[in-house]
Amino acid sequence: MRAIQYNILLILIGLFLYRCKGLYQNDFLYDQELIRLDTKTTIGYKLFQTGIDNFRFEFYITENIDTTGLFKTYLNDAVFKKSDFFPLLHGTQL
Repeated sequence: MRAIQYNILLILIGLFLYRCKGLYQNDFLYDQELIRLDTKTTIGYKLFQTGIDNFRFEFYITENIDTTGLFKTYLNDAVFKKSDFFPLLHGTQL
């Protein structure tokens, strides 16, 4: 009986860890600097592909060697094809 309880507990822990967002692997595409405010401060974003035609942008600010995340935004296939990001990501001109 004890072994069954331990197995159920291990399965529940495994399912919990499987569903944690921090464990999802996203494909890093590139890091782009947007604005250089002065010699030590920049604003930029990192682009990740989270699925087929689904992307995540992480905007950040870097001052000296400290980096702080500003916000994240997601683009799915429907929004992505209607935006200005589509030609830029697929290497075509606007």
